[in-house]
Amino acid sequence: MNDDRFLTHSKDNWYWITNKEKTFTVANVKRWLDSGVARDNWYKMEWCKWVPNKCNIFWWRVEMDRIPTKSALMRRNIQVGSEICVFCEDMEEITEHLFTVCALTSGVWQGIAEWCNVPSIFAFDIHDLIELYKRIPGSDLKRKVFQGIVIITCWRIWKARNEKVFSNTSTTVVSIVMDVKALGFLWFRIRSNDVLVDWKK
Repeated sequence: MNDDRFLTHSKDNWYWITNKEKTFTVANVKRWLDSGVARDNWYKMEWCKWVPNKCNIFWWRVEMDRIPTKSALMRRNIQVGSEICVFCEDMEEITEHLFTVCALTSGVWQGIAEWCNVPSIFAFDIHDLIELYKRIPGSDLKRKVFQGIVIITCWRIWKARNEKVFSNTSTTVVSIVMDVKALGFLWFRIRSNDVLVDWKK
């Protein structure tokens, strides 16, 4: 076997192998990222400035599939009983199912589409939801608002899921959509300094 490795009595060291000096700096990392080498499988998620940080952080975790769904907990050997979705009781509770194809969630997205006066929302995975606002016709402001509404909707769906799991509190499509409307209006009005809005608009 041809092996270039050998043992010595010297101390182990870390090296940054992307430059000749083998030193780690932020500038070297930025050059490496900008070179495209590390971006083959990357997906850029843009944060929404007018929703609270807790929602953006949650959305970031959803995009990475890092929320504690029943399936994710089972993979970590945490016993949760049944892996079935608490809303539809039909399929395994994974991130994609919970936010895109669950019967309750599908109803919520249709309610959001009607409220926002956009075409029916059909998402096959989380990335469809992340990119959804870019396909909305209208002004940049409308797309900016819709981006936040998508994030708030997913955050509210997760909150409803937790209420069902931990408090056995049932919810409806109408109650989730109403909460999204109220939170969306409140947060946008308070946190968006450049636009004045009223409830009717």
